[in-house]
Amino acid sequence: MQNLVIISDIFGQTAALKSLADEIATKVTIIDPYQGEIMNFQNEQQAYDYFIANLGLSAYVDIITQQLSALTSTSSLLGFSMGSSAIWQYISNKPNGHIAQAIGFYGSQIRHYLSCTPKTPVTLIMPKAEPHFSVQELAQQLSVFKRVKIEHANYQHGFMNSHSHNFDNDGYRLYLNRIKELLNSTSP
Repeated sequence: MQNLVIISDIFGQTAALKSLADEIATKVTIIDPYQGEIMNFQNEQQAYDYFIANLGLSAYVDIITQQLSALTSTSSLLGFSMGSSAIWQYISNKPNGHIAQAIGFYGSQIRHYLSCTPKTPVTLIMPKAEPHFSVQELAQQLSVFKRVKIEHANYQHGFMNSHSHNFDNDGYRLYLNRIKELLNSTSP
């Protein structure tokens, strides 16, 4: 299996994210918005407010770009929420040539960057619904990109993160296996 780089959501590095990484692959790097500092947010609103006030998506994309520039072996990217949206921007700019594929879960901010065209194959796992926009409409808009595959989950935004109020253990288990399938599908 190739290397895996996980791009975290707004919670950053957590024990739950490290556990997910351990379950998926042996060669995993985690990139987070706080560059390894453990934040211990109490809830999603606190994490979101902090992220927006102190960083923002553009700065997160810069962090990812800088850290991924050092890649020298084939890797896959896996992102959650804001991490998925950051991956979308990264693979639409000048991604490191060592990126085999990207997998993004519920990247709701992608809707603001539809002018971006991914240069790397990406599978986007869309949630059941979003409060601020139509998931089906976004999926339809994204379906015009030849490198984009859309999958619809029957779970809400955050279902893979035990820190989210939308965490769903059944969905987590199901999509943990799906991630492994997707990663194995590009192995040499």
